[in-house]
Amino acid sequence: MSLFEKLSILGTSAEYDVCSAWCGNSKGRPAIPGVYHSKLPNGKSISILKTLMTNECSNDCRYCMNRAGRKCGKATFTPREVTDIFENLKGKNIIQGLFLSSGLGKKNPTECMENIVEAARILRVEKKFNGYIHLKVLPGADYSIIREAAHYADRLSINLEAPNSSRARELSSVKEFRSDVLRRMSWISGLERQGLIKSGHTTQFVVGASGESDLELIRASSWLYEKMRLRRTYFSAFEPVEETPLATHAPTPKTRAHRLYQCDFLARDYGWNTGMIEQALDDYGFLNLNEDPKAVFAKKNKDLFPVDVNAADYRTLLLVPGIGPTGAKRIIEARKENGSGIETLRQLPKLGIIINRARPFIELNGNRQASILDFGM
Repeated sequence: MSLFEKLSILGTSAEYDVCSAWCGNSKGRPAIPGVYHSKLPNGKSISILKTLMTNECSNDCRYCMNRAGRKCGKATFTPREVTDIFENLKGKNIIQGLFLSSGLGKKNPTECMENIVEAARILRVEKKFNGYIHLKVLPGADYSIIREAAHYADRLSINLEAPNSSRARELSSVKEFRSDVLRRMSWISGLERQGLIKSGHTTQFVVGASGESDLELIRASSWLYEKMRLRRTYFSAFEPVEETPLATHAPTPKTRAHRLYQCDFLARDYGWNTGMIEQALDDYGFLNLNEDPKAVFAKKNKDLFPVDVNAADYRTLLLVPGIGPTGAKRIIEARKENGSGIETLRQLPKLGIIINRARPFIELNGNRQASILDFGM
């Protein structure tokens, strides 16, 4: 089997492993197998080689295209093969970074992960590559190999897939949530505290595969940020795969993952606590697919509104739908520059405010705008 044939299999097999909130190709699968667009931790967009070392796996995850026993084309890279492909694509200016994961083949998790780390070592030490490398930590891998991975990677990640032990048991009879996954995440967190992983560590949930509620996912994310110093949580909407136990399970709407990302932004970028975010949930613990969670919160807390854009502090401005961190900062800066503050609400769109969303929840110097016509727009 040629290297390109292997990449066609293993690059496609890696597509469900999310490496950023924007990681993919606008027209579906990439034109070159394994080449995806991604946003780095600093916000810069690059193209990366994203592939598995092998798609053979001993785990029986019910949703996974690479689960044990599933009949599909199997392939395995050696570390040298991965670095040869990487060097070839990088030399053609097609890629600038690497995301490397693996199935749990016939070897134990540590031996499988040794191949991941060896590929990173070759790039860093022999090829002198100093660009972005993201390595996946395999459930059950030894601490020693995870620590070695931290010396070569900008970012490490291990996927929880489910928000808690009971939901994880719905997905696999082999992986043990606490010992195989959470313990490894704790080790990664310790390495990050030592300054060995400059871009931190992340995880991923498969949304809708185990029957979990949004409440469970939001609480799990909050705990991970607080206790594990997690840098990002990613949400992958479940998609059924043929020849798996969940092949007839309904796909999860992409909008559900989008709403969870909005809640994640509220927690990380807006400073909202879990209790505030939970107010956007219905009685069954789910988010409204048709409405922004911030707008749901605002409608449930009418006593907090309207907010006077000339009097409110930064955190209060962030409660308003249509006003994000950048817009809130610009409002405060504009008030400082002009002694009389914001003189007309028509100034707000120029500051990055989505006025149609903000309008019902704001006022100017005590005067609430009842109509879009009052804006003079």
